[in-house]
Amino acid sequence: MSKNKPTTFLEHGVHNKRDLLQRYWLTYKRAHHALLWEVEESKILLRYNMCSKYNTWQLNEALYRYAETSINALFWLFPDKKWKEYPFVHKLLREWRNINHHDGRSDFVLYYVGFLVEGKQYRLPLEYNILPIIVLNGKLKKIVEEQFPEEQIATDATVADFIDHHHAYMQQMFIDYELILKKELPEKFLEISSQSQCSLGGGTYTRFVPKESFWRDGNGMSV
Repeated sequence: MSKNKPTTFLEHGVHNKRDLLQRYWLTYKRAHHALLWEVEESKILLRYNMCSKYNTWQLNEALYRYAETSINALFWLFPDKKWKEYPFVHKLLREWRNINHHDGRSDFVLYYVGFLVEGKQYRLPLEYNILPIIVLNGKLKKIVEEQFPEEQIATDATVADFIDHHHAYMQQMFIDYELILKKELPEKFLEISSQSQCSLGGGTYTRFVPKESFWRDGNGMSV
């Protein structure tokens, strides 16, 4: 028997850690994709002035579920992580979730936004801009003030890029946990099982086309 042959036996603690990673990573990805759909739907509807209050409700409900999933994943994967260790984007999302969990709904809604910065006029188009909810909610405003001390900042940040930046953080957290776990897992548990896999070998061809070029037409343009 090969020493690297996968087996179903694994020390309970490590087995549990591997299961936790898979469970929370997959659950997180499902919540993230559901949220992205609401964002994309709203973008399309906004183009035709058809984004309704119902769409806003759906977006905020998806964001709340995403926030819950993110918080739960970080709690179980990194239980010793302190509040001050979280990046600004997660602190903001977590505080928004806490407000909605304890105080009642505080939705991101569609706003036209205008403001002055050192005499220069800014006008933001109709969007789920985050500035209004920060201005109107003292708890979120405090998080922003802690991030930008002794400044009164305005921003054109939207819910869409809020999600993008938070997703980048969460992806890194899952990767970090996976790297930690790999140090505890025997090599055989890191290999792909060949039991249900297929392979293709042999064959003679006239040219190898790398994947970067495969999806391009004869003029080298992506199609």
